[in-house]
Amino acid sequence: MRSMRRSGWLILAMILVLVGCGTSSTPEVTARPTSDEETTPAAEVASPTPEPPTETPQPTVDAQALDNLPDGQNLLVALTRPGEPRQLAMMNRDGNIIPVMNIPDNATRVTACGDEATSPNARFFAFYVGGDTGELYLMDNTKSPVRIDDAEYLACLGNGTFQFSPDSNRFAYIDFFPGVTREEYPDGILKLYESSNGNQLATFDNVTAFDINNNQAVFVSFFVNDRNEADEAAVSLWDGSATREIATLRPSLVR
Repeated sequence: MRSMRRSGWLILAMILVLVGCGTSSTPEVTARPTSDEETTPAAEVASPTPEPPTETPQPTVDAQALDNLPDGQNLLVALTRPGEPRQLAMMNRDGNIIPVMNIPDNATRVTACGDEATSPNARFFAFYVGGDTGELYLMDNTKSPVRIDDAEYLACLGNGTFQFSPDSNRFAYIDFFPGVTREEYPDGILKLYESSNGNQLATFDNVTAFDINNNQAVFVSFFVNDRNEADEAAVSLWDGSATREIATLRPSLVR
């Protein structure tokens, strides 16, 4: 008997850059004019030694990444300025920067969502912001990022944990359960979405691996017995409207 386990657009790069503070101004001292009737000499005012102006620093990124950037495309960079909120911003080949969104103070990871973060048609880009737990975002070309859902960082680890369909119209990822790195068979909830509007299409529990195409998704689920041992794996097919199990795998019994 089964027992369920507990339940780009552009060519984009996530680059962390440090940017210093702005210019420091030197106070201007103007001598007080005196009249001919004044008999008491004006106090002498000493002008401070002017300091050389500090140029507003610009973010430094991999020069090769900018050189290889096609015209009209951008890099997505993370900016840090002392005393100011951290930001995601777009940078073009000329170094012009357009702010995209603020990064939460407690975020320790700002990264592309795995090795398939850019959709095949280069329209969409998925990225992760947070720590071990955070938020998944999707960008549609240069529009503002849309928050998809809370997620564990493992969802963006790569090796198929996040995927777009070949036509880029859908994407899916495994939202792993907390603490699965200590489990023998890490699993989570498979979530499927429409790329254009972020609508959720379907969810499936106890999924350890999956593959998605334009109209279907195939996924593997593990089940455990009453001794918490994985004794069955199911391979299921979702055709866009219904799900059916197409294969059942069980370990051979050793006598």
